[in-house]
Amino acid sequence: MEALPAFGPTMTRRAVSLLPVMLALTSPPGALAGAGSPPHATIELRMQRRVANIEMVSRVFHQRPAPDLTGIPAPETGGRVWYGEIPRGAEPGSARSPRGAAFAVEYLAGRAVRGWCDAGFDGDLSNDPPLRMGPHPSAEEARSFLVELRWTAAHQGREVPIDWTIRVVLGHAPDGPPAYRLQQVFGMMGEIALPAQAGTRHVFLFDGSWDGLYTASLGDGLFVDLDGDGRLMTDPMAPGFGPFSVPFALAGTAYEVVSLDPEGRRLSLRALGPAADPPPAPAVGEPAPDFELQPAGGPPIRLADLRGRHVLLYFWASWCGNCVAQAEGMRRLDAALGPRGVRLLGVSYDTDRAAMEAFRAAHGQSWPTSFSGRLAWEDPLGRLYRERASGAIHHIGPDGVYLGRFSDPDRLLAELSARLR
Repeated sequence: MEALPAFGPTMTRRAVSLLPVMLALTSPPGALAGAGSPPHATIELRMQRRVANIEMVSRVFHQRPAPDLTGIPAPETGGRVWYGEIPRGAEPGSARSPRGAAFAVEYLAGRAVRGWCDAGFDGDLSNDPPLRMGPHPSAEEARSFLVELRWTAAHQGREVPIDWTIRVVLGHAPDGPPAYRLQQVFGMMGEIALPAQAGTRHVFLFDGSWDGLYTASLGDGLFVDLDGDGRLMTDPMAPGFGPFSVPFALAGTAYEVVSLDPEGRRLSLRALGPAADPPPAPAVGEPAPDFELQPAGGPPIRLADLRGRHVLLYFWASWCGNCVAQAEGMRRLDAALGPRGVRLLGVSYDTDRAAMEAFRAAHGQSWPTSFSGRLAWEDPLGRLYRERASGAIHHIGPDGVYLGRFSDPDRLLAELSARLR
């Protein structure tokens, strides 16, 4: 099989881990560069479907099949069967996500030997033939198979044919549940001209919502090879990622999406004017990135105005199971340290304000909390602090120095209590 480049995944509520991958880019023939972009200029991009190997997500197999999976093949060699899924995101206007493509993989002595995938989305693996499986160059023991998925999605009153080729990369697992990665083999690719840089830069579109369409929904966006070295870290928190749903900055200029073909063939961006590039990610012992937090129903709060106090910046969401487990510990943390001058500030990754407020009321969370209605890579503070996960607490010292990231509020309470003696 041809050696192909690989991209890294986005974060969704389904993702258990992120796997940024370095990409070696080659120029897509016939891609059209956008024009230069002075303020309010419009850049028109035409994209082509090319081999891309967009690495979407890394997960761990389940020991049991999904409840709605009916027919299941039985192994004939005495191996162990593990279960995974290729998800499909909710289509625009749909209250529920359509059924994904469940798959099962038989492992023998820690090595994948056979696989089946519900390519027809009927919930039955027993009527699908075994998949052709082969080696994968990512590791000596890694195996992989390809799945062709076809369906029709509805978008603004018309039907859009979706054509996916998914590569499932299977890890070696002599002990415990194995991991797998999902790659979209084909992607929409082109080039863009940026005013602060000479020449053009590679760009590709990213279907982070997994619905087969490119829209202004949460997760979808574009990646740009900003430094022009032909290698790209496809991380939604990276400076080269631009979400379609909100304005974004690239190489010192802010842009917004004007129009977007749901099949990804055409994209129009409008340049909005100069924009500061994001600072480096927070580093322990370095000055913490300054921010202004706009809490619901209160005045803005600036980090610079809180010098002399410990600051805890808590990224969370009401739909996050870890945040539910942390809720009582966070309440104890605030009750114990708030009177001692520690300032706790929340950043919600909720998209439903009512759900956020209901969670806060149910768990007695009264500290100031911002709400942008966006997930991590689209929330301004989430991007500033490069925080992909909900349930993370960033600790900033009285001198404005970044002191670290925590997930256990009780541990943080113990450490801060010792500092404040």
